[in-house]
This record gives sequence, structure tokens and C-alpha cells, in this order.
Amino acid sequence: MNLDRGPGGLAAFTEALQRRFGDRAFINNAFDEPGDAHILGTQRAIALETTALLGFAALAALAGVLLVGQTLARRVLLEATEDPTLRALGMARGQLVAVALIRASVVASGGAAIALATAVALSPLTQSGSGPEPS
Repeated sequence: MNLDRGPGGLAAFTEALQRRFGDRAFINNAFDEPGDAHILGTQRAIALETTALLGFAALAALAGVLLVGQTLARRVLLEATEDPTLRALGMARGQLVAVALIRASVVASGGAAIALATAVALSPLTQSGSGPEPS
């Protein structure tokens, strides 16, 4: 029993509670309307935490981008020692840049694929995921 469909699934959720718990089910219909004062008060109460979490997520993303960028820059710098030899063999400057970009994009694509697979695998464990129903 969960509200995967959001407020639209409230009626089905309420019926499932009544079927499962009968007279023992306590259903508070005070939150039926989206503009209800209780909901607005709750949203105001958690606004600071929401903003803090969004700020933390932005800083974590920035730190990740900077770390990956620094790692790729170091790798390109280390590989640049081969540039004079490759230039002597006839490679143009644009070709050298293309080789560095292709190497970096392969590494970034691999990392993105791993991140995507991890996110998909762990999403059922989140609060809004469609994990197993509690018994």
C-alpha cells in the first residue's frame, strides 16, 4: 500500500486501508485538498531543510565535477609528453586534441553508465521507489 500515483491514488489507498484494517483504520480526511492549511504549514516547516539539502546536493555535484575535471586534466597533461613524437610522425594539432577528447569521453561514458546502473538498482530503496510493500 503506497501512494505511487500521488494524491490521485488517495481514494484507492483509503479503500485498501479499510479492507485491511476494517474498523481499526483511522483515516484523517483533513488533508484532501492540496491547498489545505495543514499541508501548507508542513511545507513551510520543511522549507529550510529542503533548501539545505538542495544546496548540499549542488555543492556535492560541483565538487564531483571539479574532481573529475582535475583528474582528466592531469591525465591529458601526462599524455601530452607523447605529443612531440606523434607530431613528428605527422599528426596535426587537431588530431592530438581529438585523441585526448576521445579518451576522456570513453572514461566519462563508462562512469556515467556505472552511475546510471547504480541509480536504477538503488531507486527501489528510496522513499518514492516502488519497492516491496510492507506487510
